[in-house]
Amino acid sequence: MNKKFIHFMKNFSYSLTSNLVSFIISILIVLIIPKLIGVEEYGYWQLYIFYVSYVGFLHFGWNDGIYLRYGGKDYEKLDKPLFYSQFIMLMMSQAIFTSFIFVYSSLFVSNINKVFIFQTIAFVLLIVNARVMLQLILQSTNRIKEYAQITIMDKLLYMILIITFLLIGIRDFKFMIIADIIGKFISLLYAIYCCRDLVIHRISTFYFSFKETVINVSVGIKLMFSNIASMLIIGNVRFGIERTWDVSTFGKVSLTLSISNLMMLFINAMGIIMFPVLRRTDEERLPSIYNDEKFVDDH
Repeated sequence: MNKKFIHFMKNFSYSLTSNLVSFIISILIVLIIPKLIGVEEYGYWQLYIFYVSYVGFLHFGWNDGIYLRYGGKDYEKLDKPLFYSQFIMLMMSQAIFTSFIFVYSSLFVSNINKVFIFQTIAFVLLIVNARVMLQLILQSTNRIKEYAQITIMDKLLYMILIITFLLIGIRDFKFMIIADIIGKFISLLYAIYCCRDLVIHRISTFYFSFKETVINVSVGIKLMFSNIASMLIIGNVRFGIERTWDVSTFGKVSLTLSISNLMMLFINAMGIIMFPVLRRTDEERLPSIYNDEKFVDDH
């Protein structure tokens, strides 16, 4: 069998497995957790998940630009000092947003539970956007195995910790959030390990690559706005409910929407591996790819 085809199918299996793990864990959480922790606790937990889903937009397309511009490149040929500098600059920018959210929630949010949610979101913001940059670099350079491992590690740790908390009798939504943060943080450390030759350098290697940042943001912000439009179709409904009604109602609606969105995870499996493959394809072949039965065999 063609070695390239075998490699393609392995990447697809990695991508599908990571999405399948996410799917199964989501089912368990959606169907079991609400019965165990109560409506109000579940509502606060879903409020945290709702806001966390939007923290990725605070890099303003920076990560998306890297993904689009460097898709299809060989990882070994990337400019390591440049990406190291971009990573450090991203961390600096996200630290500013983290500080702002933390101060704002401390001064202007009166509900104690919501203060906790916003302050944990501020911390997660730094973790998630740093990890996403590394994941998109791995994905765009066709290192799908490592990309999938990071995703699976996050979800499995999350599920194991939640099950542990429930088994020992903990029903507080705050511990559910802590479980999510631990899963994300440890998966970030593994992402750094996978890209260690890219993000671990002497500080003297760092330089302010503003031109590269502007280009990445200008390219990626278009993709970011399309993602925002997609998310706000449902997000506007959830945001309105959170503002108008109580947290219990928000939790019930979130449960219904979560069930309806579970199957969407599978759609990403093929897209994750097809982008770097398409970027490595000669432009002259692109118009005829849909009619080319040998495309997968060739890649």
